Amino acid sequence: MSLFSPRRATAEQLAVDLTDPEAVARALADARPDAVVHLAARARPAGLEWIQTLLDNNVRAAHNVLEAVRCVAPRAKAIIVSSSAVYGAVPRERNPVVEEEPLRPLLPYGASKAAVEAVASVYAAHGLDVVTVRPFNLLGPGQGAEFVAGRFAQQIVQIAAGRAEPVIETGALEPVRDFIDVRDAVRGYVALLEGRTGPGPFNVCSGVARSVGDMLREIMALAGVNPAIRQRPGAGTLPGLDVPYQCGSRAAIGKVLGWEPEIGWRETLRDILADWRTRVQAEAQ
Repeated sequence: MSLFSPRRATAEQLAVDLTDPEAVARALADARPDAVVHLAARARPAGLEWIQTLLDNNVRAAHNVLEAVRCVAPRAKAIIVSSSAVYGAVPRERNPVVEEEPLRPLLPYGASKAAVEAVASVYAAHGLDVVTVRPFNLLGPGQGAEFVAGRFAQQIVQIAAGRAEPVIETGALEPVRDFIDVRDAVRGYVALLEGRTGPGPFNVCSGVARSVGDMLREIMALAGVNPAIRQRPGAGTLPGLDVPYQCGSRAAIGKVLGWEPEIGWRETLRDILADWRTRVQAEAQ
């Protein structure tokens, strides 16, 4: 948990178990926040046998945060960050996906986020200033290799540096997603905190559909390498591969706040590559 106190003009990182209601309440009581952004959640493992674990963790954490806000910081505005995973596999003809689309999550993570949204709705109905947002596929510098863009960039940088064989290992390249730079998404969260919007939900997305394969080819071109591509069945590089196509509509947040992405696609990919070059060089020293 990150806490910022305007009275002390400092930011503080605290290790807080969000499934512990008393610990969460103590942290918020100490910070006395004007705003709370709840981002924390477990996304994996993805197997059905983990659905209880993800529900217990993610729903309990969100409930504890909202209950703490209600009890110790009732005037604070809370942003509850959900996910586009709540939509599941929306038929292509109903894309871009709007917020009114019925929720049909296919993965335990998506199910847990749908449940979190329901909890947030209850608190909003009881007077708490809560806004729910649904970010689509986030990417950007700093992201780990467990995510598709980071994994591609890591391999490509290692190949370019001569530290790996010129072969990219990947799962399916056909899925299409709406990728958005995490820095633009954060701008969206801030705009929602500062604006008068109502509880939402609001999609935070680029509104542009891109395939995983197109992303890989663009990163390769930017890095100036042309390795072989080896697809391995079951080596999922993107969560929710049972969703072949997903693109979001940002019309709602655009209409209410005038928000739209500012960072260009190639700028994002260049920044991801630069970040991974720094990491790979550091590992070699």
